[in-house]
Amino acid sequence: MASRVIMPKLTDSMESGVVVKWRKAVGARVESGDVLAEIETDKAVMDLEAFASGVLRKILVEEGATVPSGALIGVIAEPDEEIQGLLDEQTMTVTRPLVVTPVASVETPPTVTPAPIREVPLTQMRKAIVRATTQSKAPVPHFYVTIELDMADSLRRVEASQKSPAHRPISINHLVIAAAAKALTQHPGINAAFAGETIKVFSRSDIGIAVALADGLLVPVLRDCGNKTLAQIAETERALVTRAQHRDVSPEDCAGATFLISNLGAYDVESFSAVILPPAAAALAVGSAREVPVVRDGLMEVGWRMKVTMSCDHRVIDGVAAAQFLRTFKQALEQARER
Repeated sequence: MASRVIMPKLTDSMESGVVVKWRKAVGARVESGDVLAEIETDKAVMDLEAFASGVLRKILVEEGATVPSGALIGVIAEPDEEIQGLLDEQTMTVTRPLVVTPVASVETPPTVTPAPIREVPLTQMRKAIVRATTQSKAPVPHFYVTIELDMADSLRRVEASQKSPAHRPISINHLVIAAAAKALTQHPGINAAFAGETIKVFSRSDIGIAVALADGLLVPVLRDCGNKTLAQIAETERALVTRAQHRDVSPEDCAGATFLISNLGAYDVESFSAVILPPAAAALAVGSAREVPVVRDGLMEVGWRMKVTMSCDHRVIDGVAAAQFLRTFKQALEQARER
């Protein structure tokens, strides 16, 4: 019996998908479970599997096309089966890949020559970022609290781990995650979400880590950080970030963060503010550790300082609660002791 191949809805937020590559050609024999194509969702590139056996009789969508979820993109049937009626049942709208060409200069007075314009189509990931940030920034009442930390002990801890014969180096980001997890355990009201008439307080610290990619970012989630040692956090974070950089994460890997961390310290950014991504009610923005003049006991000396800014959902978190959390976070990070 002829079987439709449709663009699946692989995530809750997926409205359309891109056919990145067909893995089977027209006329190829297909068994149920075979990978037919690679589909780019708003979070990752995933395999589209066949749900029936037969011959791939028709491919209706070229590689690179954007297709609404639920649309017909191919047909599997036996060689002698009639499929025209199935094709006639469905009308499909496909956005073909945009061919980018500079806009030619328009005739104008000699003193004004418009610059060429290059239009770049939104990727599925960029579309997801547009939706998520718009839905967050508009309705969520953000406020921001910044604190400065003494990073001398933390930097010594990182340097020592890099020289350790165990070859298990840690980074500032690992220390930040561990300190945040400890502070979330002591301040559970931060590890929460607004839910209309109630506030959900999560029993587990699932921390989302922003990972930059060439065309956007992914936020894979480090699960149950409050019950992990620093070594476990470092090992899990390294593996998760590597998978994210290779787009080898599933939608489930990027869902359900109860707290968010975005670190731009590697880009020499002194400080910034992050956008909260629900269900989390807070996001921590981490700047770079800088060698700066500091005053201690009335004397000027050189020290290492780092600024972090916490974005808070005011429906869930008040200023004093944010300040108390950051004080605990500061103490945990400045001590830089391995748990």
